[in-house]
Amino acid sequence: MKISIITATYNCAQTLGDCLSSVASQAYANREHVVIDGASQDGTLDVLQASRSQLAVLLSEPDRGIYDALNKGIAHASGDVIGFLHADDVYASPDVLAHVAQAFADPAVCAVYGDLQYVRKDDMSQVVRVWQSAVFTTQRLTWGSDSWLNRLQSGRHSPDLWRASLNGVDLIDSYFLVNDELCYLPAQQAPSH
Repeated sequence: MKISIITATYNCAQTLGDCLSSVASQAYANREHVVIDGASQDGTLDVLQASRSQLAVLLSEPDRGIYDALNKGIAHASGDVIGFLHADDVYASPDVLAHVAQAFADPAVCAVYGDLQYVRKDDMSQVVRVWQSAVFTTQRLTWGSDSWLNRLQSGRHSPDLWRASLNGVDLIDSYFLVNDELCYLPAQQAPSH
């Protein structure tokens, strides 16, 4: 199973190197990294060119924002599973994608998510906050102060990976979304892990 990781960038030269290294260091080999840059002006392209051999796709052109860039990434991705890793994010360990592939080995699974560790910019070994995931239920989307919709509104959500076969759903509508709501819409139609 091939996993496509999409990273959207714009003027991210200071953090992008760690993101690229994090994907490149994954033990799971059947992966591709698709990077869509919004015509950065701060040296981001220099960072990307230095890692060019690790990228399946590198596209740098003006866009209409992060969701336009993510849509371009989805269009260029060739994996069975698609995930987003933002330019200032890293995976917690080199076996994250292996765990994702293991979860998706179950054909009933259409989405996975996990815990988040918020770390200091200047010392990524120092965890300052942890968000612990819980077993998914559709009720968690809308019920209570800890609901995912409440987290979406406050920006407290986790990165997701989902089966590329869900791409029958329209791409992310960059005019109406202010966050990653699309990740959660198919949840009532298919189980997640």
